[in-house]
Amino acid sequence: MPPLATTRFDELKATNQLPSPTGVALAILRLAESEKNTAQEITRVLQSDPAMCGRLLKITNSALSGRARPVTSVREAVMHLGVRMVRNVALSFSLVSQHERGPCSAFDYAGFWSHSLAMGVAAQAGALQAGGIPPQEAFTCGLLAQVGRLALACIYPDVYTEILTSTGQGGSNELRRHERARLATDHNELTVAMLQDWGLPEVYIQAVEHYDDLKATNAPGEQRARTLARLLRMAWRMADVCLSTGTERSNRMLDLLAAGEEVGIETPNLLALCDRVVEEWQDWGRIFQVETRAVPPFGELAERARAYREQSTDPQESPGDATGEHRLSIVAVDEDAEELQMLTRQLIKSGHTVHAAASGEEALRLIMDVNPQLVITDWRLSGMDGKALIKSLRQTKIGRQLYVLMLTGSEEDDMQVEAFEAGVDDFMVKPLHPRLLAARLRACARVVQLQEETRRDKVQLHRCMEELAVANRKLQKAALTDALTGVYNRRFALERLEQEWTATANFDRPLACLLCDIDHFKRVNDQHGHDVGDRVLRATADVLRTKLRPSDVACRLGGEEFVVIGTGMGREIALACAERLRANVEKQIIEVPNGHVRVTMSIGVAIRRASMRNSAELLKSADEAVYAAKARGRNQVQFSATSELHEAPVRTR
Repeated sequence: MPPLATTRFDELKATNQLPSPTGVALAILRLAESEKNTAQEITRVLQSDPAMCGRLLKITNSALSGRARPVTSVREAVMHLGVRMVRNVALSFSLVSQHERGPCSAFDYAGFWSHSLAMGVAAQAGALQAGGIPPQEAFTCGLLAQVGRLALACIYPDVYTEILTSTGQGGSNELRRHERARLATDHNELTVAMLQDWGLPEVYIQAVEHYDDLKATNAPGEQRARTLARLLRMAWRMADVCLSTGTERSNRMLDLLAAGEEVGIETPNLLALCDRVVEEWQDWGRIFQVETRAVPPFGELAERARAYREQSTDPQESPGDATGEHRLSIVAVDEDAEELQMLTRQLIKSGHTVHAAASGEEALRLIMDVNPQLVITDWRLSGMDGKALIKSLRQTKIGRQLYVLMLTGSEEDDMQVEAFEAGVDDFMVKPLHPRLLAARLRACARVVQLQEETRRDKVQLHRCMEELAVANRKLQKAALTDALTGVYNRRFALERLEQEWTATANFDRPLACLLCDIDHFKRVNDQHGHDVGDRVLRATADVLRTKLRPSDVACRLGGEEFVVIGTGMGREIALACAERLRANVEKQIIEVPNGHVRVTMSIGVAIRRASMRNSAELLKSADEAVYAAKARGRNQVQFSATSELHEAPVRTR
């Protein structure tokens, strides 16, 4: 998590609006972490929630479990499904039942759960196909991969409505950019924080954090995390295909085929896998009462997507026709078959790609599928006429961007005015003169080129803004990080301590400060040189970083002095934490050219008390305890006598 994210997450948790498993589901989540827990213990917890037991039995007796004989007891269901599947059922039922609807008017709660469930089922199926990742863990990661979006909708319903409205159909990166600008966090960061809080293993959290980032999933690191991240991206694309339509579905299908190649699943196997996923998704949806959709066979969707890709032209690479004009993708509409054929032949001869429709209704469906650049329609059509077609188009995002040329057999001014008021861009009277039509098409091509250049500029601007945001985050991290040890620096320590002081005071929670000082560090530098001294500092920082709770923060104040800020740490926990750090520093062996070096550390512990006026007094109290520890012989933990009256316990090795 980036700097200040832990404090930010604590603030969000304090609202009590974060999506979270219920007590029973959370208990099962904890029990599932250890293989030592038995089916009997899990059954005992489940039996306190009759509704969840009912869902579990329903799944056990459904086609999902593949069991022939009916199951009537919860324990038998747990034994048959296994601990991990039971965990998934409990987690899914708990979260879905609590958040079927909510206060954020622009957030599609039903669509969110439908997509999340499809992603979970797809990730599980992909893990079975690819191997190397436990399928049940893949399901959990897929189901929860975007839970941060639900969290933001729950905590900030009004602001998130504005964010979703302003981004429209923008992609994940654009949404995250708006979230960071308005809320100082984004749904991905919040998802990671929530999964850490729920105790999911770090390798799965890494995969969820980076599944939508191709560079991150190809970077060096934990192989299982990279493999799962690629599976999650494939599952993400598969869920997108299940819930999209028209041209968007074709684009998502092309993305899915590419994601399947990343995972190493051949296209025929991927398409068969997708069809199975749809069936399981619909089964899960019926059990959890989550809305799903009918999806055509994926082999058919793949053919449509390939045809769409062949019809689409890249504006930067399109060669144009022999006259040098910009080649256009056109939908031509006329119910007169002979006139439609003549117009189509003329347009194709000029080098354009043409899709013909004989009615307004057919044209509307075709436009949604192929997303053309130009629509040429006759005014007089049976059923939906040309004017009604244009009005319908202008109400859609795709239709508002189209250039529309209306054809009519009348030269009446009122008809032309009516056509322009309906939303056309140009108007021609039949019969069409080839040279005049070509001139109108050139005018259309100029407008289309300008639109495409604007879109490319917008994409480039967004890319630059993303890169700038990343650079700013790196600069912020560098400004708050100690370059030698990689832990936070003095500036961050003092700011964070002040923030935690305010937060814990407001919510009446304990706060501990552990001041850690390496014993005889000057002697190490004098005897072995500063290079070895630097290695000692880095090794000590590694101990602090790995032996603390996720919510605790380690910082280097300067020289050989470190500080640990422990939110929610009372006296006993703080002393136990300090002793753990002291013991691990003492037992580490640092290899050097002429042998090895061992060091010890003295730690002063202080906790906030009501008489303290500010965080500086807390730090000073810990500092006094360090001096007391050194005076008593070093390599020990000393509790500050000023933190609690009449108590000054000492812990030594």
